[in-house]
Amino acid sequence: MASQEVKGYEYVLSQIQRKQLIFEYNQSFNNVDILLTPTLPILPTDIGQREVQINDQKEEVRHALLRLTSPTNYTGNPSLSIPCGMSKNALPIGVQLIAKHGNDAELYQFGYALEQNI
Repeated sequence: MASQEVKGYEYVLSQIQRKQLIFEYNQSFNNVDILLTPTLPILPTDIGQREVQINDQKEEVRHALLRLTSPTNYTGNPSLSIPCGMSKNALPIGVQLIAKHGNDAELYQFGYALEQNI
């Protein structure tokens, strides 16, 4: 539904920005094999919760939950989220692993090794 509101020039601009983001991701893989990031910037929310407070700013839950995973959807980099523990309140916490284009096997190997040692 949201894509119906996108204007032509906005789409073209997003494709230009996409190329720049892909370039920046690829630059990071000159120094590392895998990026390790949080999967979510917040702990899981209550069912039906619509807003969260992050750094004194209210934000829609959906935007917050997608903030750290949507860039790889945009760039096409392979990524994987694996569980890495629980919060004080017994809520699951995950880490996201991101690899260079074409390095899916390496990503899965790293994810498996990390999961065995958590």
